[in-house]
This record gives sequence, structure tokens and C-alpha cells, in this order.
Amino acid sequence: YSLLGEKADRFSVNPDTGEVVTVVPLDREQTPIYYLTLVAQDSSPTQPKATAVSLTIIVKDINDNAPKFSSPRYTAYVPDSTEPGDFVFGAKAIDYDEGENSKINYYLQGEDAKKFIIDSANGVIRAARDLSNGKTTYQLQIKASDSGKEPQSVTADLVIHLWERQLFPSFRSSINTKFVLPEDIPEGRVITTLSASTPKHGPASNLIFGMAGGNVGEALRIEAHSGEVIVASGFDFETEPYYEAWIEVRDSDTPPLRSVIQLLINVTDANDNPPVMEAMIYNATVMEEEYPPLFVTKVAAKDADSGDNGQITYYLVNDFDESFIIDEYSGEINTNAKLDREDISSYELIVEARDQGKPMLSGSATVLISILDKNDNPPRFTRLFSVNVTENAEIGSFVIRITSSDQDIDENANVTYSFTDNPGEKFTIDSITGIVEVAGELDREEQDEYLLKIRAADGAWAAETTLTITIQDQNDNAPEFTESSYNFHFPEMQIRKSHVGQVTAADRDKQGPNSVISYSLLQPSDLFSVDPATGDIFSKKTIKYKHTKRPSSPENIYSLIILASDNGRPPLSSKATVSIIIVDANNHSPQFEQDSYLHPVPENLGIGRKIMKLSAKDKLDFGVNAEIEYSLFQGNASKYFSVEPSTGWVIVSKSIQGIPVGTVFTTEARATDKGVPPQSDQVPLVLIITGENKHAPMFAAVSYQVRVPENEPVNTTILTVNAMDRDSGPNGMIRYTLSSSSDSKEFSVHPITGAIMILEPLDYDTIQEYRLNITATDLGFESKTAMATLTINVSDINDNPPTFNQTIFEAYLPENSKPSSFVYKVIAKDIDSPKYAVIQYRILGGSGKEYFNIQQDTGIITSKISFDYEEANEYTLDIVAANPDTNPQMMGFTTVSVHITGVNEYYPKFIQPVFHMDVSESAEVGTSVGLVQATDQDAGDDGKVYYLFVGSSNDRGFSIGPESGIISVSRRLDRETQNRVILTVMAKNAGGIRGNDTDEAQVIISIQDGNDPPEFLQDNYQTSVSEGAMIGARVVTVRAIDKDVRPQNNQFSYSIIGGNVGQAFKVDPQSGDVETAKLLDRESMASYQLIIGAIDTGSPPQTGTATVRIELLDVNDNGPTFDPPEIVGYIKENEPAGTSIMTLTATDPDLPPNGAPFTYKLIGGKQADVVTLDKHSGVLRTTRSLDREVMPQLDLL
Repeated sequence: YSLLGEKADRFSVNPDTGEVVTVVPLDREQTPIYYLTLVAQDSSPTQPKATAVSLTIIVKDINDNAPKFSSPRYTAYVPDSTEPGDFVFGAKAIDYDEGENSKINYYLQGEDAKKFIIDSANGVIRAARDLSNGKTTYQLQIKASDSGKEPQSVTADLVIHLWERQLFPSFRSSINTKFVLPEDIPEGRVITTLSASTPKHGPASNLIFGMAGGNVGEALRIEAHSGEVIVASGFDFETEPYYEAWIEVRDSDTPPLRSVIQLLINVTDANDNPPVMEAMIYNATVMEEEYPPLFVTKVAAKDADSGDNGQITYYLVNDFDESFIIDEYSGEINTNAKLDREDISSYELIVEARDQGKPMLSGSATVLISILDKNDNPPRFTRLFSVNVTENAEIGSFVIRITSSDQDIDENANVTYSFTDNPGEKFTIDSITGIVEVAGELDREEQDEYLLKIRAADGAWAAETTLTITIQDQNDNAPEFTESSYNFHFPEMQIRKSHVGQVTAADRDKQGPNSVISYSLLQPSDLFSVDPATGDIFSKKTIKYKHTKRPSSPENIYSLIILASDNGRPPLSSKATVSIIIVDANNHSPQFEQDSYLHPVPENLGIGRKIMKLSAKDKLDFGVNAEIEYSLFQGNASKYFSVEPSTGWVIVSKSIQGIPVGTVFTTEARATDKGVPPQSDQVPLVLIITGENKHAPMFAAVSYQVRVPENEPVNTTILTVNAMDRDSGPNGMIRYTLSSSSDSKEFSVHPITGAIMILEPLDYDTIQEYRLNITATDLGFESKTAMATLTINVSDINDNPPTFNQTIFEAYLPENSKPSSFVYKVIAKDIDSPKYAVIQYRILGGSGKEYFNIQQDTGIITSKISFDYEEANEYTLDIVAANPDTNPQMMGFTTVSVHITGVNEYYPKFIQPVFHMDVSESAEVGTSVGLVQATDQDAGDDGKVYYLFVGSSNDRGFSIGPESGIISVSRRLDRETQNRVILTVMAKNAGGIRGNDTDEAQVIISIQDGNDPPEFLQDNYQTSVSEGAMIGARVVTVRAIDKDVRPQNNQFSYSIIGGNVGQAFKVDPQSGDVETAKLLDRESMASYQLIIGAIDTGSPPQTGTATVRIELLDVNDNGPTFDPPEIVGYIKENEPAGTSIMTLTATDPDLPPNGAPFTYKLIGGKQADVVTLDKHSGVLRTTRSLDREVMPQLDLL
């Protein structure tokens, strides 16, 4: 629930319960009635619905206001001849309460009170005695008291002076003072004109007429100068049939003297009060199907008028085809026909009470009649019922809910359900809810369908229907794989989408969704996929075999878990593990270790004897792809020789006895791997028949010695050795090898020529001498060897320059140091032998070459002069270290950077003792005001100046940059509070203050008047305007002030700067009046939130803002429309009278009461007599049973 409307903020509504309570004290005298709208909205998150009702809150009066006199003291002048009963004074007080709380009674108090009397009702004071007794002044107190339960009162003083009678003005004696007037006499009518005279002359003779007393309710008024008595608020016969008014005429003397005259008015009745019903709404109940007349209710009305004007008769505005009658004199309502609740469940009668006056006036009331139900309709099932139930459903499982309807209501519509036929007692039904549940075990194979008979009874009537229950198969078998695990070998480097293997599963359920199997991977794979229908596994990308040293490598095995799921509800599934092993591809061929083979074969070597071993390797393949088999082919050797396929041993396969020595056999040796397809390599093989190997090789010398410079180029031959062997053939062929104890690889020997070469660069500084062994071996079947030694001496050369360990060195020398002061010592090193490692230093160049010396042998650098830091503080020296007496000369270079360090010789000094600055009071925090500056003749860090405020200057709203000296605003400034600030600034060097090493200056800052923005009297304005307001209608007035002093800053104008959608409003730039600029439409935009700016003329201009929220009040400018506009309903033929055809709905963009709720009415159509339309709900019902063959369509308007 929520509340809307003007001043709705004085109340709150509980959003859940709808309870409306006050949130502030109410004052009836300020607002006696509140007109609000109470909105009820449902909690739908997507299409919330709402309705609204007008809520009128009438504030009851309490006696919280005392009567008030217009003055605390009154003075009256009366003739000295005043007699008992003569008018003296007309007292008048007002009370802002109402009813009895505002009804005032008047009393007299004081020492002279007994000499006067006062009319307690109208306050007219008269003399009670003859006042001509010599006393000329009387003191009274007038008390006005209201009629509340706890009355409140007020008093006023009245002083009465007696004055000479002949000085008072007098009315004309022929004036008519009694009148008979109708109560409906129009306002402004002149009923008489009074005239008077005075004995005085001159200005004092100017006479003024006025009301002196009586005149209850301000019924009359009098023109002050003309004396015309005019009808003002008018008369009311019902409250005051007789009116009394005292009229005075007074002169213009001092004191003014007055005379009074009494007007008496007899008021006659007019028919100005309509009959008022005792209740606006009457509620009654009537039993249906009862014979008339049957008492319904009795209405009554009252009329405040009298006579014929107050005589009342009663009439029915609508009697629903004479279903009801009313006694015109008693107001008693009775039925005039039998009523059927199922046809019309309620009636809304409008009763009119009319008086007999002319013109006739009337009042009306609504009689709401609810028709009570009789059990005169049987229950009806809402549809035919059938349902599917799964076999093996648990006992107590929900099956279906049987529903029915009964046109009767309440206990007459309470239906109980029961089975009249329940074969097998497999099901139960709840007699109240109609819920059918499983009561026994269900087996589809035993029975797949049940036909149950159900009875619905309401106590007087009953109906039956059939419930069909079909038993459905349950998915109770999961698919089963043919194998629990699968292993597939998959060659590497296959193209994507290559077939890997297939998994299969079967399901024992019957045909249908429960047995249809789908295959899927439990976890997604980047490498493999499975066909959901067939179970075939395919590769998703090319996979390469990963080589490892282990025979069975897990890196080449991929495991997948495949699910086989059926399509049952719910689906069942099983798992199988699939291992995919990647197989290495045979990508490389074997390689023989030699390009060719030559080997001797001793004559008469026996069959089966091993001659030599062939060796080939397949290093890049693995497994079977790297397993090698050897074979011989072509040539003449295969007749006598063969090779073992797995080992490579060449053996004698046929006797060679008798074959002459020197016979040469040739063939091709082949090494083939076991891959698919196989790869191979082949080399030539030569076998020579030899005799006995009698002689060993012999060197020409047992030892060799050679000297080699360390810079000798690589691949240079430094020596060729030679050995001789007196055998012939292979027995005399020699091969050379080198060896050493240190495994040095700096040298090599040609195996055939014996030439010894340098393989790697030599370095005297690392190794000065090599000792090698040279071995000469013949090629006999049982070879023989000889050995010689080789000594190689490496000679040094000057091949290393002196080197510094840094390219640049940093040195420091205080300024003012004496000449010849030590600066730095540079050191270079030379790894050559001492002969070539002598170093000399000199200064080659740099900016300090002329100002520094270096000792040639030690590298010590000294100064030539005394230095001044402020003049120059850095010098560079280019130093060279060289080997003397070498050609070319070997040199090393470095740079020494000499830094002259300063001494703090000078202190900071401000450039002026006082700095003057100006700043606007509107300057933002952080705004720069000015700059102070001090100088220091020192250079470097010693000459760096730091600034700071001294003492209380730190709390004056400003800050200073410690290095820049810039003074900035640190808080908001206010010229009206402080228009000048004096600051003390200190300048110092880094570090602590040591004495007189600082300087101080004063800063005087004048704060100038700034341009502050105008300020609105309110930040937020809330108002409302009717959507029907004319263009130019004033909505609200905004007000702002500008406190600036300067005229150019405090002049401003108003402007709408935001929220003015469609330029619907405008604001007067001078007055601030916000007015409508266009016709408004609440349905297009219900509210506006304007941003009003007050913009001054300063430079730059400043803007103050306020928010104006304008709610548009609804007017009834939209008619309701049907939703949808074209309405089609359907009804089966032969349905009983009162059957609902449809419910009409309408929409209206206006708010309540201009919108919903709606009243529906049939206004035409050929078949309008066969339907009724409920005016409130919009439900369209039949009045009789329809026959489609006679009336296939109803056209209604």
C-alpha cells in the first residue's frame, strides 16, 4: 500500500497491512480535510497490477483555540440620558474552532457589572438601570467563553463614558426597522437605506455607518457612507429564523459619538436543503428462489426544511425489471419477483428521496443486496481426466488432482470425491482435495491401463466421470559396454579426423527412448572426439610421438572415459576407460659409422670365423624403428662371406683355402631398420686375402720436438711423421693416431699421411708445453703397432694489452684543497709474461688534463692547482696504460671523473624583505597566490634553498612549497572574517639550523572580495500543477539572494538549466516565477525535476542551483478503452443459464477516480436479451441455455 496526494507526507501507510497513521500533529484550523489517494499494488516482479481509491480524512475539532476579541480594551460613549434596556455596546469575539467549541457565550464582570446586562448569545450590552445618577464613567470586563467540554475564555475591558445627549447624531425617525425576508434572498441585495443627522459642523459632522452588534453569522453589512444595508452571507431559516442587528452611526469628532438603531428580520423558509439519507450505503441479504414479496431493507431520509419543503417520498431509480419495489412513504423495499443467485448474485439499487418543494430537491443512497445461495445446482467436473504413471511408482505418489465446479457457493459448493469403481484397489482419492495417489504396486507388464469411476457430491447433487491412468515403462537398465576397457594403438603424425577405434554398448530396456544410446566424453578433450551415435573415436589434430628413454612412456598414452547414456527419464549411463597409445613413426634411416670398410682376411681362415664387425646406428628413432639388421648384396664377396643380421659380424661362410693371397673381394653392406616402411643405409665393403703379418711399423725417430708460436693459425701443419712396414698388402698399410694423458684436443694427426695440425688456438699464458704419443698401426688381421713421442713447446708473444677493471672511475676532491693533493690511483693489469707486462701511465686528454698530474709508474693522480666548486665542479681525465718498447704498442684506456665537492660558504638571502600579494576570497584550495625568492651563492646542494612558515603563520590558511617558494591557499577564505594576512617565511639550507645561516621575510596577503554564487532560500522546492493548466499558469516562485558586495557580482537572473523536458516550463529571469510554457500531459510525463540556476554577472559568472520537483495532477482527459479493442468470446451450446462467457477488461491512463474502477453496460446488439453484464466486474453471462443451430453467434455492443 502507498499514499499519494497533497500533504500526504503528514500520514504514513503500513505497506503490508494498509494501516494509515499520522506522522505529525494535525491542525484542523490549518487543514480541516485531506484528499488523498490510497494505492494497492501487488508484488508481481514483471507485470504488477494496482488499484486506487480516494481517501478523505476529516480532522475532528478539539477545543484548542480560545475566543479572541479584536482588542483587549474598548471605550464606549453613550448619552447621559440612557435608560434601562438601551443599547450600550456590541461585544464580538471569534473562535477558530468549530461546533460547540466555537459557540461563544458572553458575560459581564467588574464593579459596575450589575448596572448592565449582556445577551449571552450575541454580546449586545444594554443598560440595566437609569445611568443619570451623577456618575459619568463605568468600568466593565467582558468575558467571552466557548462551549467546549473544557471551555476556554478571554476577557476585554470596556470603559463607558456618559456624554451630553444633544451632541450625539440621530437617525431619521421614519426609518423602517422591521423586515420579512426569504432565507434564499441573494447576496448583495439592498434591503434598506439608513440616514442620520448630527448637530455638529465642520469635519466632525462627517457621519460613518457601521455594525454595532448582533448580526449573527455576518448576515448583513452596511455601506459606511451611503447607509445602504446589504445582504452579506445571507440567512438560514433552519438555524436562525429571527435575526437582530444593531447599526450605528458615528461622527468624526474626538471622541467620536455614536447612536444605534435596531433592525429586526423575520426569515421565511425556502427549499434550500435537500433530503439527506441516514446512510449513503445500505447492505441487505435476500434468499434466492423465495416467492415475493420478501422484505429487503428500509431506508430513511431527513430534510431540514419545513412544510412541503421537508415532506419526503422515496423512489427506486432502477428496479431491475421490477424485481424490487419500494413504499414511497415508508422507504421499505421488498422483492417483486423470485431471484436466482446463479443468474445475478448481487444488486445495486439507487434509492432517491425527494421533497415536495419547488424546485424539488433530492438525495440518494445505494442499497447493496447480496443474494443468499440455495443448493440448487449439481457439481460439474472441469474436464475429462487422463494421466500417465510410471511403473514402480512409490506408494503414496501423486497421480492427478480431480477438479470440479459448482455454481452454488460456500457450503452448497463443498464437494466430496469418492471411487465408484476402483479395480485392483491400486489407487486412493482424497475426499476433500480430489488428489489421487498410488495405493498398490504397479507393473506395466501386468496391466498397462486402469479405468476408474469417480463420483463428486455436494450433499444434494452428484456427478460421475471416468479417470484413465496409463502405466508407462520405467528406465531401469543402464547401457553396458562390451568391454570394461579399450586399448587402441594410433600411429603418430596422422591427419586430423583419423579413425582411432570404436566402443560399443547395449541396453536391455525395451525399444524406445530407454534403449537409445548416446556416447560422450566424461571430460572434454582437445585431442579426441567420439561420435555420439556410433561410438567411433576420431583424432582432432595431428599428434607427435614423444621420445623418452623408457620403453613404455606414459607421455604417449592418453586415457579417456567414455559415457554411454540412454534417453530415458531420467537417463541412465555407464563408463568405459579407453587408452590410446601413440606409436612412433619410422622417420629416419640407420647410418654406418664409416663411409667404407677395408679389411684383411687371413689365408686359409676357417668357415664360421669372424672377420670384422659392421656397425650402424639409428639415433633419432626408437623401439623397433631403431632395431637394425645387416645384409650383404652385389659384388663377388657374397659367395664366400656373409654377415650376421643382428650383430653385424662378417664371417667366412665358404672355405677360402687355395685362394691366392692378394685376392680382392668387393660387396655392398646394408643396414636396415624394422620400421614400417623400413629405412636403410649401405656402404662398400672390400675384403683382401692376406698372408702372415710378420713385421710391425717403424718410426724414423723415437721422439719428435717442435716449437710453435702461440699465435700460429688453426689448421696449420706443424709436423709430418712417417713410419715404415715391410709387409705387403693390408699388413703393410699404416694408420696414425694421437693420444695424451690430459685428453687435450688442440692437435690432430691425419690417419694416413701422419700430418699433425693445430685444431684449436694456442695460448702461452694458459699452457706452455704439450706431450703427445703418436701410434702407428698396420691393417693386418692381427695388427701390429709402433709408438713415438712428440713434445710441442709454445712460445710467448705480446698479445695482451694492459686492462683496467672499469671503464670509468669516480674520484672526489674538496674545493680549496692545496696543489699536489692526492686525487686517485688507477691500476691496470697485463696477463702476458713479465717481459711483455711492463705498464706505464699517462694522461691522454679530458677537460682536466691541464690541472692534474699522473705518476708514470704508479698511476697516482695529483692536483696541480686549488679548485673552486662554484667555478667548476667536475673534470674528466682520459688515462692510457701502455706496454713500452712494443710494436705495435699494446694499450688500455679508462676515464677518471673528478668531482670537486663544495663547502657551504654562503647562506640564503631573500631578494626583498617584504612581499605583497592579493588573492580572491573565492579562490579554490590549492590556488597559487604568489612566489617568494631567496638566493644562495653556493652551488650544488649547498646552494639549494628551502622555504617554511614560522610560528603561527602555519595556521593562517596558506601553505608554501618547500623548494619552489610558491604560496598557495590551503583552506576556504572569507574576506568578511579576515581581509589581510601577514606571514613570516624562513629561507634555509638543507639540514638543521646552526646559527645565523637563515633569512626571514614578511608576506602581506590582501584578501579581495570574491564572486560567490547566489544562494537559494530553499535547496528543494516541491509543488504540483494540474495537467490541464493553461500556458502561462504560475506553478511556484523560487527566491535566491547574493551576498557579494560588488554590484557586478551581486546582480543575477534566473534560468532553467536542467530537467526541462520538452521545454514545458519557463522561469521569469527577474521574479523567479516558474510558469507553464506548453500544455502538459500527465500520461506522457507524470513529474518534472527542474534545475533552476541563479546566474550572477560576475567574471567569471557564478551559478547557484535549486531543484524544483513538479508533480502533475490528473484531470479526466482520457476515456476508458477496451483491452483488447476487438473482443471475441466462446461458449458451448446447451450450457445452463448464468454460464460465464468472458470477462471484459478496460484500461484508462488517468489516475483514480478519473480512471479505474470502470462501470460496464450493454448498449445494443441483436442478442442483448440473452446475456447480462455485471456493471462492476465486467463478467458477461448467459440468461438462458443457447442452441448453436438456432443462434451460432452473438453480436453485442
